[in-house]
Amino acid sequence: MSGILIDTNAYAAFKRGDAEAVRIIQNASTLAKGQPIPTNALWIAASALQHGLAVFTYDGHFGFVDGVVSGSTASVLGLS
Repeated sequence: MSGILIDTNAYAAFKRGDAEAVRIIQNASTLAKGQPIPTNALWIAASALQHGLAVFTYDGHFGFVDGVVSGSTASVLGLS
């Protein structure tokens, strides 16, 4: 495994100091991004990755997920 995605519940546990959450997140290569994303955005990103789809959005959260193409214009989404 090259990295992990961290949902908001895991991030909250990390912020509370939960020992296991701290250990996992400190060892994760994705920590360099340093940006948790909302759980709903995490599901959308996972679905987009699984199906090879771009995400039409005005939300910047998807920019923190490697491999997800997202944006709010046709040219960014490869549609023009």
